[in-house]
Amino acid sequence: MMRRRNGTIGRNRRIANSPIGRNRGIARSTKGSTITIAIAIAVVLLPLLLRCGSRDERPSIVLVTLDTTRADFLGCYGDSVAETPVIDAFARGGIRYDRAFCHAPLTVPSHATMLTGRYPRSTGVMRNSDTIPADEPHIAEILANAGYETAAFTSVKILSERAGFGRGFTTFDMPESTRSRPGEETVAAALAWLEARDAQTPCLLWVHLFDPHFPYRGTEGLAHYERAAYYDGPLREGNWNEIERAAETGWNETEHERLLTLYRSMIAYSDRWIGALFDGLRSAGRWENADVYFVTDHGEAFGEGTYLEHANAIHPAVTRIGLIRKPAAQSRSEAGGTVVSAIQGAIDLAPTMLRGCGIEPPDAMEGRMLYSSTAEAPADRAVIIEEPPLPESAALRIADRNALFFPRPDGATAAPPRTSGERLAVARGEGFFLFDGVGGEALLSMPGGARRSGPGAAIGDLIPYRKALLDWRKAHPLPDGTDTGDLDPETRRLLESLGYL
Repeated sequence: MMRRRNGTIGRNRRIANSPIGRNRGIARSTKGSTITIAIAIAVVLLPLLLRCGSRDERPSIVLVTLDTTRADFLGCYGDSVAETPVIDAFARGGIRYDRAFCHAPLTVPSHATMLTGRYPRSTGVMRNSDTIPADEPHIAEILANAGYETAAFTSVKILSERAGFGRGFTTFDMPESTRSRPGEETVAAALAWLEARDAQTPCLLWVHLFDPHFPYRGTEGLAHYERAAYYDGPLREGNWNEIERAAETGWNETEHERLLTLYRSMIAYSDRWIGALFDGLRSAGRWENADVYFVTDHGEAFGEGTYLEHANAIHPAVTRIGLIRKPAAQSRSEAGGTVVSAIQGAIDLAPTMLRGCGIEPPDAMEGRMLYSSTAEAPADRAVIIEEPPLPESAALRIADRNALFFPRPDGATAAPPRTSGERLAVARGEGFFLFDGVGGEALLSMPGGARRSGPGAAIGDLIPYRKALLDWRKAHPLPDGTDTGDLDPETRRLLESLGYL
């Protein structure tokens, strides 16, 4: 700012010593000369005056995404043992969406939907090996073209520039030599960028943390979780080798609770570093005029619906997400702690961000708005969730692992692998409707999905869900092909290390 002021003074002195300045007294003698000089002065000074008031007052956009985190494992969503004080405080000051859902329980498809405002089937991004096509709308590209400074800091290599996530980001920072990095490192990189950037320009900042994703980092995470009780069993870090050994010798409630403790510890670890990011935004003067979003990309199953993990699983425990928004100060009402119980989807993020910046979303975006109250939202909104097809090897692996914990009543050792076909869900009102082209349909209650309708469920209860699903399927045909044989070696190794192949 000092440089701008000194520059203005210098230019004004040059004007005073120019013929314009010396002839001011003479110019007053005639009306025509006065007008001419006034115009000349205006031509010189107008750009300077505009430059002095050049701070762009449009809101910045901050998107924080937390991987593999169930909504009901956050304190603000009702978990009495959660240690998430930062996220809880954020919810008390903003808008919390109680019934928000992802559209596919995998990291890449879910994040692609957030950034494009389109369903996985629309973009073709249905698996973690897929890439966002160059002709799809992208929030970063749209905002960059509107003059926003854009930066992304991701914690896992599958959210990469190669996968189309870097499009529109001037700065794109991701792990270089490992499959993922701790949230502490990702937040440190984002804070360094915040400190160095020009505060005059609004920005889009996306920060992604991966820590609650399996396998957990054991003792490192437990240091951030005060409720971690003493444990002397086989699950030290909580990786699959330990879990399978424990299951072979007898899986019990103690081991199950240990697994939950490791998971909660990594959520607590992430909460701490989200707090560091929020503090950095405040220190940089970027908090008040920022539209800040916290969202989880999908959840995790620990026995719900006979599932473990999240891949190849479609259930409220896996697809219900945490979603909280703090609108920018200039558009925010004074009432904090609002809870919106209407159905919303991660697909609504990109259109809401754009409208918050005064930009009308492109027609290709299929999402709506994140409503500020339940009363504003349509009561009959239906959100569609799909289970992406998996390669046979991954489907068999998941089925075999689940069989360790959830044996089938008919004596089968594993569920049939699902490598193609459709398995969809509709979240609408208070129901979660499951459709399986092979196994039929079921209606679960929400938010927990604890109650299942029996075979005699009233047809009238199912018709709105069936109609919503039928309309959506007509507009979104299933893409052909689920083969992963064309993956490059690096991508294949990365997906194998994450347990997806």
